[in-house]
Amino acid sequence: MRRIHFLTTAVFLFSLVPTCFALEPSAVHLDAINVRHPANNIITAGQPTVNDIKALKAAGVTAVINLRPKTERVNFDEKATVEALGMQYINIPVSGAKGLTKDNAKALDEILGKTQGTSFVHCGSGNRAGGLFAMRAFYFQDKSIDESLQVGENFGLTSLAPVVKVNLLKSQVHTKPISPAAD
Repeated sequence: MRRIHFLTTAVFLFSLVPTCFALEPSAVHLDAINVRHPANNIITAGQPTVNDIKALKAAGVTAVINLRPKTERVNFDEKATVEALGMQYINIPVSGAKGLTKDNAKALDEILGKTQGTSFVHCGSGNRAGGLFAMRAFYFQDKSIDESLQVGENFGLTSLAPVVKVNLLKSQVHTKPISPAAD
């Protein structure tokens, strides 16, 4: 009987080991610039290094969403590195300000809706990541322009904020219902 109790206790304690040493996503240290932890299940930043990707894996990140187009080269194969560590790799090519579109925001929204666990979303500096989150907030989370820009800033939006604001204002003008003419 004593042996069964010992084995049961040992199995229970062993099962706690991964949770005791797992890092929270908000506690992960990255060398990438503009690192943000705006939501429990999302981390945003600029381009990660190989060591950053390993740290993200250790922190429990399950998906890496790269917003950089293939024309923006990095010094390692990010997709291969991410997949070798057992994480999901997704690419939504956002080419500068012109890539901050409703279609790309929809792609991000759909991917985040399907992804289990914590996602890491990045571009070169974190600026486009924040911009795309602002677009997502406006189009798919029913936020006002000001609220959407605040969401974007929380997710890393910096110098593209004026461009995002103009795009959202243009969209609001084109989508605003037209009142019938008074008779």
